[in-house]
Amino acid sequence: MSILPYLLQKENIAHVQDGILYIGDRRTFPFQRTFFPCHDAGEIAFALRSMVTQGGGPLQVALTALPFLARKAGSFSELQGMMDLIKASRKTNTTMARTIDGILEKVKDGRDMEERLSLLVEEQEAKFQSEYEVMGKAGALLLPQEARVLTTCFAEHSFLLCLQYAREIGKKVVVMVNETRPYLQGSRLTAPSLKELGFEVSLVTDGMGAHYMAENEINVYMTACDVLCKDGTVVNKVGTLNL
Repeated sequence: MSILPYLLQKENIAHVQDGILYIGDRRTFPFQRTFFPCHDAGEIAFALRSMVTQGGGPLQVALTALPFLARKAGSFSELQGMMDLIKASRKTNTTMARTIDGILEKVKDGRDMEERLSLLVEEQEAKFQSEYEVMGKAGALLLPQEARVLTTCFAEHSFLLCLQYAREIGKKVVVMVNETRPYLQGSRLTAPSLKELGFEVSLVTDGMGAHYMAENEINVYMTACDVLCKDGTVVNKVGTLNL
């Protein structure tokens, strides 16, 4: 049965408690499990700019922030301004921006925003989870019977579900993770999460991929895609092109 590691459990990415939005601080993981407290949109935007969470984390933070900030906003336009501030904090996260804009469009009349946004956010989270499952199962079918996978950064839900589904259908999976400088998501997020899920994992430096490919220690390279354009062009982080 597929499960999510600590880092990807929703409440550990972001949750609201006693009128404060807490963001799981990935900068301290795996050595500490701490949360960054935010009282308003400005503090949430600051946390995202400061890389308190990365990858898919800002999307979940923004979703959690919608009903949280609706409670504080006096009007739809005020809420929209708050969310614009959050979107601007991570301009490259186009998924976050599109998702937030789509949800806000449904409550622009300003009525019962907090209650309606809570329901809309739940629906959107369920939709994303369903998509992660589909991508994970598709990825599992792409892996060979004995998969020696190299990955970069922290591809989060889809990648970890893919490996688990592959294991469930009898495939052997071992993973090599590079550091992913400058924030070291590979060494600090991916490798510990894989170990938590019981996978055999090795950590290597960012420059070692070609060597291990030449030695046939790797037969699959699987990494996150930051943006996939409709013409098939992939826009991705530094460090993936050479691999």
